[in-house]
Amino acid sequence: MAKANTVKGHSFSIEMPSRNSINSLSINGGSTIEGDLGDNISFEIIEGILLQISGENGVFRLDLREGESDTLLRSLKS
Repeated sequence: MAKANTVKGHSFSIEMPSRNSINSLSINGGSTIEGDLGDNISFEIIEGILLQISGENGVFRLDLREGESDTLLRSLKS
């Protein structure tokens, strides 16, 4: 994944080891991906620039801009 400070938007990745965890995938004029990360969800901010949400069925990663992790943490505590 590209480093956040070189990305104009927010890049993301979704890793689903099994097709059974993907409920819907649509790429028609726009894209929709729906799935099930499963139970035991954990949230992690890695090196201040990557939000990682992990479950037993997969992982969602979102690049953050510098400082956004602090804003995200403050909003979660409110």
